[in-house]
Amino acid sequence: DGARYFGPYSSASSIRETLRLINRHFGLRTCTDHQLEGCRKRQRPCMQFQIGRCPGPCVEAIAPEEYAGHVHDLVLFLEGKEATVAERIRERMAQAASRLEFEVAARLRDQLLAIERSLEKQRMVTPEAIDRDVLGVYREADRLVLYLLYIRSGRLSGGRTFPFTGQEFPTDELVGSFIDLYYGGDNLVPDEILLPCELESPEATEGWLSEKKGKRVHLRTPRRGAKADLVEMARRNAETAFHDHRQSQEERLAMLSRLQGSLGLSKLPRRIECYDISLFQGSSAVGSKVSFLDGEPDKSQYRHYRIKTVRGTDDFAMLYEVLVRRAKQGELPDLFLIDGGKGQLASAAAALKDAGVQADIISLAKSRVVDRSGSDGSLHSPERVFVLGRKDPVVLRQNSPELFLLARLRDEAHRFAITYHRKLRSRSTLRSALDEIPGVGAARRKALLKHFGSLKRLREASAEQIAEVEGVGKGLARQIHTALHRADEPDSDEPRA
Repeated sequence: DGARYFGPYSSASSIRETLRLINRHFGLRTCTDHQLEGCRKRQRPCMQFQIGRCPGPCVEAIAPEEYAGHVHDLVLFLEGKEATVAERIRERMAQAASRLEFEVAARLRDQLLAIERSLEKQRMVTPEAIDRDVLGVYREADRLVLYLLYIRSGRLSGGRTFPFTGQEFPTDELVGSFIDLYYGGDNLVPDEILLPCELESPEATEGWLSEKKGKRVHLRTPRRGAKADLVEMARRNAETAFHDHRQSQEERLAMLSRLQGSLGLSKLPRRIECYDISLFQGSSAVGSKVSFLDGEPDKSQYRHYRIKTVRGTDDFAMLYEVLVRRAKQGELPDLFLIDGGKGQLASAAAALKDAGVQADIISLAKSRVVDRSGSDGSLHSPERVFVLGRKDPVVLRQNSPELFLLARLRDEAHRFAITYHRKLRSRSTLRSALDEIPGVGAARRKALLKHFGSLKRLREASAEQIAEVEGVGKGLARQIHTALHRADEPDSDEPRA
């Protein structure tokens, strides 16, 4: 797609740390192209320039050649060539000091110190300054963990865990399948991959990896020496992750068992589905389903439902429609969780009954204010769980893992519905904006979306870029650009569920 990719990063925290260092010390803009154009039209930079986080390319406060140098430094840094970046910065710092530009030299000094601190966090593990991935495996029966160590330019930069269950195939076949899947995606192909076992056809795997990278890639299975020590290090990390994962799994199952007992459920609720209905000003109703397996999100089972049969704001009827449709879609969960109280629970239970299915079903009602007179603020009732067939709600301990799981499911369903709802509103707003422009019919609208690939990219495009679309002249492109950004202005209303 023409973009450059950097990574992989071992965790979200390492990505955030890298972004923090980039934003503070590399002097690059963080605004969108649309915001950049706005600053150019106003001929006034934004607050990031005022606080020294951006060099102000929007108002030409920095020469294009100098800004390109900042970009080049960043690319070298993200490629793992921190030492090269540090040397370049030292040279520029000395030049600035010789010109008596001490403020510039001080800023470069701070950038240099930040990069050197990042280097200190990485340990040199091999004398060769090459990129290398090291794979370790730990297995017990059909459960195993693969651990991938990332070594960049000879330095250990992190690692990542890949747990698997229900795998009865030989280890070498699983390792081969993992390599095909992992490096067949967008992940960086290193110069060398160290493996814990021989593959069935290493030459073929080396061939397609080398073709993808554009240079020779080596697969090695070391038996002794420093490289074997690296594989052993990865294996120990995999073993630690295996036991941590098993302990965490056992704790989650124990928590689910307590939840089953507290609510009198017919089976252990390993798979729980939660449903929510989102409305905006009485229209554009959307239902959402989120699914948790053993207490963790299973996003492959998330679904959205656009309401088809209900008009108005009858969320009970909407919930009924969603549950009837879900009941016809294959294997049911161990537990249905509904966001709401007795009314929502009754509507959902009726839907399952009319669909001819039986399953445990509960609802979770939010806490409500019961007393506003207290000196320490309002007094809230506890969150209550309504169970079908029980007159009174069940009140779980307010800080218990069981209640936290149910609240997490409810909040995730709410978030998922609102995210989709905003997406639908954005599409509707954009289409409405295009429909209002004389000369933009169905054919031109289709051509615009085909050229840019998405509504988001069309909205971010400049008038000159829009004019490149076949059948769209410069005058019409300016009208489209103006209309899209008028439609893109934020409003004060948000979807409510």
